[in-house]
Amino acid sequence: MLKWLWLSLLIIIADQLSKYWVVTNLKLGQKLTLLPFLELTYTHNPGVAFGMGQDGGWWAGIAFLGIPVVVAIIILNWLRKLEPEEKWLAVGLSMVLGGAGGNIIDRVMHTDDIKRGVVDFIHVYIGSNDYFPWIFNIADAMISIGVVLILFYEIFLRRKHTQRDENEPGN
Repeated sequence: MLKWLWLSLLIIIADQLSKYWVVTNLKLGQKLTLLPFLELTYTHNPGVAFGMGQDGGWWAGIAFLGIPVVVAIIILNWLRKLEPEEKWLAVGLSMVLGGAGGNIIDRVMHTDDIKRGVVDFIHVYIGSNDYFPWIFNIADAMISIGVVLILFYEIFLRRKHTQRDENEPGN
């Protein structure tokens, strides 16, 4: 199921292009309202997804680079072993891989200041209240959606595939 790596690559490209646009067109901290519930807010996140872990020291920067690399290796191996009927699992894994790849690139590009982390810019809110209080990026969103797809597959679809395989003649 490595054929799904095109999705990972597409996510990395979209993530990096969007971050490039934000960095070249907005000032750090600047907000640009797009819709009544959505704005672009340029920030740097030295933590992990959705700003968690920002208070870590230099070790956190190293861990936030190392852990995604290990996860990417695990996902590539997992993708390699999937069967064709596990396409939704492959899509979810490819989304997580693409999101991790986008954030890994940010962390490597900002090695001059490892605490700088990744570029975040998507802010969802309702009125004056934060609906979603974190500012995130395309990579974070794809990781989150990918995890939901993986869980959905494991909870609802794997059993269906396993039962179908058990009911086939010769098993």
